[in-house]
Amino acid sequence: MNYIEERMHNHHPKDYDTYDQARKKRSYYLWNTDFHFGDWLIPSLVLNNPDGGAMMDTAYATMELVAPAYAAFSCQYMAKIATILKKEDDSQKYKQLYDKIRQAFIEEYVHEDGTIDADFQGIYVIALKNNLVSETVRPKMVEHLCKLIKDNNNCLDTGFLSVLFLMDVLCENGKHDVAYQLLFQTKCPSWLYMVEHGATSIWESWGAVGEDGTVSTYSYNHYAFGCIGDWMYRELGGLQIIEPGYKKFKVALALDYGLEFVSIQENSPYGKIKIDWQRIKNQIIVHVTVPVNTTADIVLLNFVKKDVGSGNYTFVITI
Repeated sequence: MNYIEERMHNHHPKDYDTYDQARKKRSYYLWNTDFHFGDWLIPSLVLNNPDGGAMMDTAYATMELVAPAYAAFSCQYMAKIATILKKEDDSQKYKQLYDKIRQAFIEEYVHEDGTIDADFQGIYVIALKNNLVSETVRPKMVEHLCKLIKDNNNCLDTGFLSVLFLMDVLCENGKHDVAYQLLFQTKCPSWLYMVEHGATSIWESWGAVGEDGTVSTYSYNHYAFGCIGDWMYRELGGLQIIEPGYKKFKVALALDYGLEFVSIQENSPYGKIKIDWQRIKNQIIVHVTVPVNTTADIVLLNFVKKDVGSGNYTFVITI
């Protein structure tokens, strides 16, 4: 973090001398120098362009925005860590630095219509997840992101640094239908495209195997896009951690997006958590296992039960 601050404060873009005073002031809080890999491997820039130059295009197209956005991301986590460690001076320092970066980012990059000049899905995803947009502009940015997805044949166009936020951003902003459309998508780029083309682990590039079966030189065991698994556990399986080690957790299932059954397990320090549900005609049968010395909050459509102790539970929901 000290390194990032030093780069922000004391190093400037090549055209810095042409900036007016207001822009120089906000540049003090933007990590807008140095080489960064940006939102690495954006599909629209690398699919059908497997050479190294196309890969580097993703860096040069997005690195100026991804670096300051991730500086903000890091500040938020440093503040949380400092609070847990009871280092209140550090916590306040990083909260204040985040606020400065956020203000500078919005003023420098975000337009009132919700667009950003680097007009890529991933840039909007990163900005939205890290709250680098005013609340008045947020709905416009969400709609623009969804339009980009629709215009891209209802496919994602996210690289390494944005894909981990994609599904949460859509769900947190009321676009569950778009998130599920991406989850069930089988066209390239998508997760199920990989599955239907023989993937047994996550590829480095969404299109590492072509429609015609052509095999490229990308890695075929490259985790980055595997972040979808975390979202599936939390959204489809409904398992959401409340206290460290799942000492307390929440079960909040997404039951109305086309699936007939889901089953997950998580090995917590207290024992195995199990959640499964199945739709049978006009009923949904939910089974939950809460390990010893833990509690759970159960949230199922119009049903809420808090502080459930250890044991095996069955719930029947009529729909």
